[in-house]
Parts: sequence; structure tokens; C-alpha cells
Amino acid sequence: MGSFLHSFRAPNGMTIIVKENHSTPIVSMAAYFRGGLCAETEEKQGLTHFMQRMLMKGTRYRTAEEIASELEFLGASMAPFTGKDVFGATLSSLSKHFAPALQIYADCLMNPVFGAPESERERAVILSDIAKKKDDPISYCLELCERILYKKHPYRFAIPGREETVKTFTPERLAEWHHFLYSPEQMVVAVVGDMPAKLARDLVIEAFEDFHPHKVRLPATPREGPLRQTREIVEKRDKRQVAVSIGFHAPPFGPDGYFAFDVLEHVLSGMGSRLFIELRDKQGLAYVVNCTYEARRDMGSFKIYIGTSEERRERSRAAMLEELEKLKETPIGQAELRRTKKYMLGLYEISLQRNSAQASRLAYYEIMGMGYRLLDEVPRQIRKVTSADVLDAAREHLDTAHYAIAQVYP
Repeated sequence: MGSFLHSFRAPNGMTIIVKENHSTPIVSMAAYFRGGLCAETEEKQGLTHFMQRMLMKGTRYRTAEEIASELEFLGASMAPFTGKDVFGATLSSLSKHFAPALQIYADCLMNPVFGAPESERERAVILSDIAKKKDDPISYCLELCERILYKKHPYRFAIPGREETVKTFTPERLAEWHHFLYSPEQMVVAVVGDMPAKLARDLVIEAFEDFHPHKVRLPATPREGPLRQTREIVEKRDKRQVAVSIGFHAPPFGPDGYFAFDVLEHVLSGMGSRLFIELRDKQGLAYVVNCTYEARRDMGSFKIYIGTSEERRERSRAAMLEELEKLKETPIGQAELRRTKKYMLGLYEISLQRNSAQASRLAYYEIMGMGYRLLDEVPRQIRKVTSADVLDAAREHLDTAHYAIAQVYP
């Protein structure tokens, strides 16, 4: 895989990574920028998400209708996104149509106009999405847990923002935010597919030749201290379901501790895992139980969650903590470790079957500081994790006396 990887530096400062894959006549591209939710403050919550959703609503050269019809004519798809450390957009098309599709894509990234009527329509959609999220007890409970897991860091914000902030964003403010964040020096582009590397590089450089750099000074993120006590938030909703989420600080995305904790998460998560077998099958506490590990630039988050009933709520909370304690007390057996690694390696191989997934991973790995060649290194790093590594990760990060807990119930 790695022998087909190429990296270039464009004259305007953007990084271009290309991986040739001639098995299908498709080219996928991902452009990642530093920033995302990490660049926001209390009053700017949701500003990046709003800005990104406006990229395809009209540019200086194309209306929203023209963007949609031209992409459809080419059989291409474009999707802006916002994350907690990054933001950007993806593009996929037939290789024979990649050049014209790329011109539309670059136009949307460089030249959005943030028209007033389009902004108002998009604001209504975002506000509706924020309201709807509260109707999903599990999803909303995880968001609440994240909110109290961090006291100072912007990771506590929700990507769509809050109703109070979204209502204040004007077209002028969106345009200013776009100008502030969008610079080629903050940009990593990855192209994967049926195209010679040099041609892909030249097309990207040409499409973004008018994208001129300017200095982007992202705000320094506040240092988050360890959890010294249990933080709790309870919200009562007009729903019969009960959701409980327990959160911990976890390793950041980097060379120290990430892969061991990733293995730890997979010991607990998914069908056939410890949580599923013990809490759902044996104890009958849950209709859903799982966990999620999000490794970010500054600090990761690990959340274990359960959907249960009101009469089982307190027992479910105790049972989740008991499962975490087991990980700290006894090393996982070699058979369970081998089974978990095999499952992870299989998931990883499946996840790379699409060009779009490979492009996203290449750009993400590069912009997050681990380097695009991690795409080839992940299986080796997973295989290196030992039972002792998992035990150390559990003991270092899963302090069952101090955690964040969110509960949503009737």
C-alpha cells in the first residue's frame, strides 16, 4: 500500500497526498483544515458547523442550484463536514470527470457568498436538528456527558452549537469566520483513486491556484485538569427510555497510549463484548449498551453508555463501573486479546475498501500530526499491544471514583 503513496507541497503551502488505486474508475478527495470546534468560544458555538453547511449554498460564480446540477451531471458528490479538531469537505467522482468536479469543489471552498435568504433557511434546518437531537435519549445523554467531562476546553461544546448562539450568526459573521479559518497553509488534501499521482497533484494545484495563504492564529485551547470529583448532570425528558453515560478523560490521538486504549475500548464494545454479554445477556439490564473512545488532538474522551429502564437505572450505573473495575484488576487473557485484535484488524481492512475512506484517513492522520504513512502502520501498532498495555491504560485513565455521569430519564 505504502509504495503507491506520494506527498507534495504546493506553492501556496497546502500539503497534497496522493495514492493511486486503479481497481475502479473512481477518484475520491478529502480536504482537512485545522480548527473545527477547537477554534470556537462560548459565543461562537456552532459557527464552524453553520459556515460549512453554507459552502454549497452559492458562490461568487455559481448559485446553489448550479452547484447541485453540475455535480449531478458529472455523477459527483461533495460533502462538507465539521469535527472537534478539524473541518473540511470530501469529493468523489468518476476519474474521467474528476477535473471539472474539482473545479466546482474548489469554488465552493474558496468563494462561498453566505447569502441572507440561504443563511436563514439553513439556520432553520440547524435549529430543527438541535431540537430533534433531544428526542434521542442515548445521543443526547452522550452530548450531556461530554458537556461536563470538560470544564474549560471547547471539546465540551456540541458541534451544531446551541440555539442561543446559532440565532446570532449573521451572513457577515459567517463570511468573516470563513476568511479567518480558510488558508492553504492550514490545509491537507488527500486524493485516492484511478489517476496518476502527478496528474492528480497538478489538477489540485491548478484548482486552488487562487487560494492565497494568510496567517491563521487559532486560539490557544485551555489546559484541562484531571477529574478530582464526580461530575453529574441529570435531565428529565418526556420519554419512557432511560439513558446513562459515564465519561472519562482518555489518551489523545498520538503515539503514546492511543493504540492500547483503542484495544481496551474494543474489549468492551460491540456484540460479543464484555459489556454486551454481561450487562445485556446475563443481567438483562439494557436494550443497548456500548462505549465510545474519541481520540482528539489535546485530550481524548471515553464514554460508556446504556439504555435501560427507570427501575434498572441505579443498578445499571453500578454494573458499568464494575465492568471497568474488572479491567483494572485483572489482565485480559491471551485468547480474548487475540480475538479482539483480529476483530479490530478486520474492521480496519473493511473500512479501507472505499477510496473515500482512505482519502479521509490519509488527510486526517497527516493534519493531526501522526503522518499519512500511519495508514500502513495501524495494523502493526494494533498487533504490538500487550495485555499489560491494556491493564496500564485502564489503571491510568479509568478512575471509577472520579468521572462524569449524565442521566436522562422520565
